[in-house]
Amino acid sequence: MKNLMHLKLTIYALLFVVLTTCSDDDPVYYQLTTQVTPDQAGTIAPASGMFYEGTEIELKATPNAEYVFKNWTGDASGDDNPLKIIILEDKNITAVFEKVNYALTIDIIGEGTVNQELVLAKSSSTDYESGATVELTAVPDDQWKFVEWSGDHTGSENPIQLTMDKAMSITAKFEKVSYALTIETVGNGTVNEEIIQAKSTTDYDSGTTVQLTAIPDAGWMFVGWSGDHTATQNPIQITMDQAMSITAKFEINMSIPISIWVFGSGSVEKEWVGDPALGNSDIRLTAYAKEGSYFVYLHGIFDNALGDFLTTKNPIVFDLNDALMFQNADHLFLYAIFKEGVADKTYIPDDHFEQALIDLGYDDQLDDYVSTQVISRIEELDVSNLNIQDLSGIEDFLSLQMLTCNQNKLKNINLSNNHHLYKLFLQDNELSDLDLSALNSILFLDIRNNPLTCVQLNETLLEQIENPGLAIWMRDEDVEFSLDCGY
Repeated sequence: MKNLMHLKLTIYALLFVVLTTCSDDDPVYYQLTTQVTPDQAGTIAPASGMFYEGTEIELKATPNAEYVFKNWTGDASGDDNPLKIIILEDKNITAVFEKVNYALTIDIIGEGTVNQELVLAKSSSTDYESGATVELTAVPDDQWKFVEWSGDHTGSENPIQLTMDKAMSITAKFEKVSYALTIETVGNGTVNEEIIQAKSTTDYDSGTTVQLTAIPDAGWMFVGWSGDHTATQNPIQITMDQAMSITAKFEINMSIPISIWVFGSGSVEKEWVGDPALGNSDIRLTAYAKEGSYFVYLHGIFDNALGDFLTTKNPIVFDLNDALMFQNADHLFLYAIFKEGVADKTYIPDDHFEQALIDLGYDDQLDDYVSTQVISRIEELDVSNLNIQDLSGIEDFLSLQMLTCNQNKLKNINLSNNHHLYKLFLQDNELSDLDLSALNSILFLDIRNNPLTCVQLNETLLEQIENPGLAIWMRDEDVEFSLDCGY
């Protein structure tokens, strides 16, 4: 029994020795804790865990897309990657990552700047974090314009927005503003431009100085500039700071000046017939009525008092070398008359008057209208004793020299356009007033048996009355002639 007890004690002692010897040789474990910042920016291998004391570990930081490894913090430092460490104690190590930065390089062609939303506007390089949105606005200098982007972004929209997912180089192109210069001519001639060959329309950069020279054709002369530049000097210089339209006006260079005044809605154009460079001296005058009007006549007066003429021809051709017409004349004044209404028609409201014109062969239908061109050529008209009450339309009888309208029922008459009238018979009517002040050559007049008290004249006619040998005028005794009858 004692031996068994002794055996048990021996076994326990051996176990104690064995146990005591084994605890001195067992390895020691330490905790390694790893993490990343910012979250989801990357990974670390190996991950957190327990490691034997003295274990050498290689830590590798792997960034996710759009991030880069920056450095280690915590129980490690520096930016070595991978990083070797020896486990001698618990360690807490963090891998620091940051967003990739991409360079944005802005270049300029021309004159202007590019504003960037996140930084001060500049044209040098700027770095932006990956994924950043940058707005670029092209701002041209004065008299320049933005044209387009090129490089890593192309297009003409402005502004633009970029997402920085790589380094980018972008160029903003500016160009000088160009303005159109439109050259027109009135008459025969050309306009030379100093910078390029003459043409109707061309574009010039803003600030360009252009010299315009008007060159008249043979037989023509330069008169002046109009439109966006008015002047008479030639040549002229203009600075292109806006779109411009300029007209060079040329007129026929005649040995005898012709001045034209237009009354009514229309115009008169002069042109050579043939080539004046070959000695041709014929001038064609053409009247152009505007819509709603028609040409009536052309009245010419010479400055040398040789006389005048009236014509309804259109166009009309003059020979400036015609000695009979232009002898000793220094100037010809023309008056072009246009009237509103139906072209080439004159309104005749009195049916008796129109019927008389039909009977005389000047009209063919009783419709209150007659041909203006036809009646304007009539020189003598007799419409006596036809019960006519209204002689409206007589003003278009432009060539009328003799008018006989006795024994009718006229209360008034308008003779203001009948400048060639020299014989006027209005006996036995109902005229209470009569104005002859527009006439200059009444040699024969009979106005007896009308309820007249005063006839209005001009100074020329009044002189004829005072010299009875020059004219035969018949009137009632109580009728006076005056420069002012109060009409």
